[in-house]
Amino acid sequence: MSTMKNRINRSVVLAFLLQVQLLFAQTPVDVSDHFILKNDKVSFEFEAVNMGLSSMKDLTAGHEHINSVDGKHLLWEVAFAKGRQIYTITNNYKPCSYASVEKLPNGITRAVMEWNRLRWWEEDDAVSVTVIVELPKDEGIAQWRIFVENNSDYWGLWSVLFPIVNGFPESGKYDIARPSFARGGELITGCDQKISGRYPGSTWPMQMVSFDAGGKSVYLAGMDGTARAKDFVIEPVEGLESQRYPIIFMGRRHRKFDPEPGERLYI
Repeated sequence: MSTMKNRINRSVVLAFLLQVQLLFAQTPVDVSDHFILKNDKVSFEFEAVNMGLSSMKDLTAGHEHINSVDGKHLLWEVAFAKGRQIYTITNNYKPCSYASVEKLPNGITRAVMEWNRLRWWEEDDAVSVTVIVELPKDEGIAQWRIFVENNSDYWGLWSVLFPIVNGFPESGKYDIARPSFARGGELITGCDQKISGRYPGSTWPMQMVSFDAGGKSVYLAGMDGTARAKDFVIEPVEGLESQRYPIIFMGRRHRKFDPEPGERLYI
């Protein structure tokens, strides 16, 4: 009888563990439809098929930060180089291969979007791109990461632009706070001009920038302890043209872009 009870108890424990594993398992996302990642504070909407970031809402204030664009929204751009030749592809080059969402034990919701083994310049499996976005349960700041693997025998990986948000910021609507050398920072009210700078350097000495429209704000920062070069580029949107706001990770003839442990992007 004791042996029978032990077997039943072990079966119950195994069943419970299986249920827990299933609870935190990845759930596939139908990439033919738009996808929304949200909590009670913010929501991020990704377009169908190519997963461009088409909406970034402050749910507390009821404010939409991203405008409509003439064409598709962007998420990333990868540049390849050989000698003086430089060519780029974006998330709109090919459909997203696979996407999933997962609830983690600590309350974070993790979304994964993959563009696997893309054919480029007559090479199969030339490049793979993976984007991971993690949104905490009770916070308005998400962690954004990108992984790029270049398998090309001809092209070198020149640069990675991520995240790219086109349709934002609207011209004249946002006050932009940016770092500046020897002054601590600079506030550009109602910004309607393109601004840019290279980190690390005197033109952009810190890995951050913030946007404020009457208390409705967006904060973006790169937490990279190795201080790899990045270009911050802000192009205010005047109409529906597909302007973009990227952080650029510059790399020359690298075969793989893989963030170091602790390196994070917030938007």
